[in-house]
Amino acid sequence: FARAIMRGRLTPSTCCRFTVVPPAGPLRGCPGSPADRPGVARIAGNLREFRSRHGRSGGVHGRQQKARLMVHIWNDLSEVPADFGPSVVTFGNFDGVHRGHQQVLSQLIRTARLNHARAVAITFDPHPAQVHRPESAPELIMGLEDKLVALGELGLDAVLVMKYSLELASLTPEEFVATVLVDSLKASHVVVGHDARFGRGNSGDLSTMQQLGRKLGFEVLVISEFGSEGFPIHDDDGTDRRCSSTWVREALRAGDVATAAAVLGRPHRMRGEVVHGAA
Repeated sequence: FARAIMRGRLTPSTCCRFTVVPPAGPLRGCPGSPADRPGVARIAGNLREFRSRHGRSGGVHGRQQKARLMVHIWNDLSEVPADFGPSVVTFGNFDGVHRGHQQVLSQLIRTARLNHARAVAITFDPHPAQVHRPESAPELIMGLEDKLVALGELGLDAVLVMKYSLELASLTPEEFVATVLVDSLKASHVVVGHDARFGRGNSGDLSTMQQLGRKLGFEVLVISEFGSEGFPIHDDDGTDRRCSSTWVREALRAGDVATAAAVLGRPHRMRGEVVHGAA
């Protein structure tokens, strides 16, 4: 069965709708804002451009247009319908769903529409680092529910959440591609970045994927992530830097919410339980 997010909650359904709940408003008056920190002015300029196109909420202008989207959420390959496809697929952790991820996913959706196919993203839970090196795994920028909302907001048709385990990590690159992308999702196109790695020991790369595409019958599209060309994002010393989850974490650790928002393409938010302190 598919699963849907209804205002951030997961509810079972075979055909699901959810309302995208926009993130909090702009970061006016926050310490480290562009007005107070000229060094991030160019980064913030990109954020202002993003907001001018998509609204201050970062993707959906909350009160003026609440986007209604339909997205299937599968938690196992067995939940993918047998007649699903063809599809255009990408895969990754997508922690933060930052502007680099958005660039890849936007191209994926565009390719799917042009080819009358379904747009599908595969993500993993838990984060692979939590399985392979839990003592040094990075803090997550967002939880799974928020990540699924952010992915659905982009216009995907489906998201497959694969449970990451040592068993999954043991698949060879060809086993992963054949079993997941081809047999289950009927991929006609696979969208990847230049630095894609997959399969046992991260032994698969872009060249591997292109070879498998020729062998298994799908096209491989290589996308430059946002910030690497065409849409430069500058760090504090003025050099171009590739959008990444690492950069967002660095900014958040430093309390630099303006830079984090610029790389994410929206203000960062977090969830937690409110508890009473000592009186």
